[in-house]
Amino acid sequence: MDRSKDLAGAVVPSGHRDSLHGAAAALIVLTLLTGSALTSCSAAHDSSSGAGATMPTMDASTHVAVGQAPADAAEAWAAKPAFVSVNQETEEAYAFALYHPEVLRWMPCYCGCAAMNHRSNLDCYLRPTVVGGGTTFEEHASYCDLCVKITLLTKHRYAQGASLAAIRQAVDQTFGGAAPGTETDLPPA
Repeated sequence: MDRSKDLAGAVVPSGHRDSLHGAAAALIVLTLLTGSALTSCSAAHDSSSGAGATMPTMDASTHVAVGQAPADAAEAWAAKPAFVSVNQETEEAYAFALYHPEVLRWMPCYCGCAAMNHRSNLDCYLRPTVVGGGTTFEEHASYCDLCVKITLLTKHRYAQGASLAAIRQAVDQTFGGAAPGTETDLPPA
C-alpha cells in the first residue's frame, strides 16, 4: 500500500490523500470567505489575560428587555462576568449597552454576527429578553473589536446630542463595508 505523510507527519494511505487535500482546500476557501468577519471579531481579545479562560455560569432564564434599560442594571453590572472587563474599551462598551439599549437597538453591527442571528449591535452585548428574567451578558463583544468600535462611535455621537438617525448614518458610513450587517430597523424619525 502506498503511504505518505500529512502535514502533521502522520502516515496517510494514498487513497485518503485526495480527501485530505479536498478538506484542506475547503477549509482555506471558508477561511478566505469569512476571514474579515473572523479577524474583526478577534482583534480585541487578549487570551493571555485569562479573562475568557473560565466562563462564568449564567442562568439561561435571565435576559434584558429590548429598548429599555433593565430594572436590574446596577445589580447586573455589579455581578458582571469577567469577560466584560477584558480591557477598558470593551468594559466601556458593555456599560453603554447595559444602560442605553434604547440607543444600540437601532445600530447595526457589521462584524458578521448576523450569521449568529443578531439583530443589532445590542445583541453583541446582551441576550434577548425572557419574560420575568434579569440581565444576561453576551460574550461576543468581549472578543470582537468591531462590535466595540461601533458601540464607542455610537456612545460618542450620543454624548454629543446627535439624533438616532444621525448616529445610524455615521455607523453605516463608517463600518458598512466590513461584513454583512445585521438586519436592524431604522430608528424612528
